Amino acid sequence: MFKPLILIMLTLCLSACGFHLRSFSSQTSLIDSINIISEPENKALSNQLIQAFKNNHVEFNSSSPYKLTIEKSQFNKRVATVSGNARAAEYEISLSIIYSFTMDLPEDNAENSLLITKTVLHAQAIQLSRSFYYSQTQIAAMQKEEKLIRNQMYQTAAYRILDHVQMTSNTLLEKQARGEITAKHVDLSTQ
Repeated sequence: MFKPLILIMLTLCLSACGFHLRSFSSQTSLIDSINIISEPENKALSNQLIQAFKNNHVEFNSSSPYKLTIEKSQFNKRVATVSGNARAAEYEISLSIIYSFTMDLPEDNAENSLLITKTVLHAQAIQLSRSFYYSQTQIAAMQKEEKLIRNQMYQTAAYRILDHVQMTSNTLLEKQARGEITAKHVDLSTQ
C-alpha cells in the first residue's frame, strides 16, 4: 500500500528539484543534424558530442547546415596538495574548450537560393575542473581513475555545449519562422 505512494512521492520530489539524467537534454531540438568539426587530437570530445547529440535525436551529418567547430580543447594537470613527505597527494585536472556554432541560412531574397553562413556563437568557452586523490602505492589504479575523470569531463562538456547550441538555435529558428528576423539580421555572436 505504502510502496506505490512512496515511489510517487520520491518521483515528484526528484522532478521538482530539477533532477534529470545526465544523458538527456532538457530541451527538444529544432535542428535534426549537425556537423562537428575538430582536429584529430579532439577525437574523444568529438565522440562525446556526437553521442550527446544522437541521444537528443540530432544526427551527425557532414553536409548539415549546422556546424559546431571545436577551436581548442586543452587539459591541464597540476598538483593541488602535497603530503607530509613532499609527494603529490591530490591533483587537479582542468579542461578548457573553445567552440563556435554556425548556421547556413537562406538569403532574404526568395528567388535566390544562396545560403549565407552566419556565426551564431563565436568563441564560446567552457572550463571544468576536478580534483582527485593520488596514491603512490596504487599508480595503475590512479591512472585509470584519471582517465575516467577525463572522460566524465568530456561528457559533461558535451552536454553543456549541446544545451547551449540547442537553446540558441531554437530561439533563432523560432524567431525566423515568426518573421521577426531574417538571415541578414542574424548576429548572436556577441552572446
